[in-house]
Amino acid sequence: ETLVNCAREQGVATRIYRLGRVVGALGGAAYVNPTDLVWTILAAAMRLQTLPTLTFSEPWTPVDSVSSTLTKMALTGKGPPVANLIPSEWVSMTQIMEWLQQDIGELAMVSMAEWCQRLANSANPEDQTLYYFFEQRKDGVAEMAPIERGLSARAMDALAIHWPQIRQAQFRDYFAYALEHQLISLAEPEGVELEASHDS
Repeated sequence: ETLVNCAREQGVATRIYRLGRVVGALGGAAYVNPTDLVWTILAAAMRLQTLPTLTFSEPWTPVDSVSSTLTKMALTGKGPPVANLIPSEWVSMTQIMEWLQQDIGELAMVSMAEWCQRLANSANPEDQTLYYFFEQRKDGVAEMAPIERGLSARAMDALAIHWPQIRQAQFRDYFAYALEHQLISLAEPEGVELEASHDS
């Protein structure tokens, strides 16, 4: 952004688009980035068969919605010079844990301290890496500060841009992708299958 601001000071027409957590497209094209924090946590949770008590939220923005919004704003010139392109509703870890318990059965919910101890005791190197990540953040994952989106939201309304909300049906698509591509494994019970919903 510093470089963009320098270019603006030199008279170059510029815009800055700040994005949230860009996730896979909806409508049957779900994709999961295995290095995203949420999916790293969920993979470990399935291995340990316990869910950690986490309350942070993330602004999930499907990539198809982001790309179409960027294109419309850029071509029309609408929107503020610095646009925060984030949804009005964020996806919370608390909600994700509830969805998982509904779909794959009761998993024990434990405190972050206990869950981190289970990570530490695990022989899995990915669990060890996640343990050290949380060890450096003794207070857990910090909640993102509120992001001003008023000007961006009004520009999106003017362009008739409406982003879909991530609900349980959409999360199931992402989780099904993670299972299919072996990013997450269900150890117990055997034979559990979670099909993508493809609901709109």
